[in-house]
Amino acid sequence: MSNSTQPVLRYDGLYEYAERNRLSYNELCSVVQAALAKPKEVPKTVNVNGIPVPEPVREPLEVGQVFWIARSSGEPNWFHWRNESKDYEWLSFGIIHMTKEAAQLHTDAMLAPTRTIK
Repeated sequence: MSNSTQPVLRYDGLYEYAERNRLSYNELCSVVQAALAKPKEVPKTVNVNGIPVPEPVREPLEVGQVFWIARSSGEPNWFHWRNESKDYEWLSFGIIHMTKEAAQLHTDAMLAPTRTIK
């Protein structure tokens, strides 16, 4: 197996975790093996102009929760959920994301047909 496909483990804090929970070396190894054995959750995507982007939010958020929207202006914007009609409009458009990065990918995909490849 190549190095690029091997799981990456963070070792900092493992000994403190074992000491705090009074784990033996074998018990600690079992914890690490169990963590590695968990299947990785593959993020769901949708296609926008044939480009896979992270799936947008599909359910209303909690009042005050921060979210990002994909915008045709080229830059995503963040907002707080207020349970207002605009929030539900964006939700129905499928342009709400929980991270700026996801909203930027969605924005880029929306604009891809109009951009010139250099």
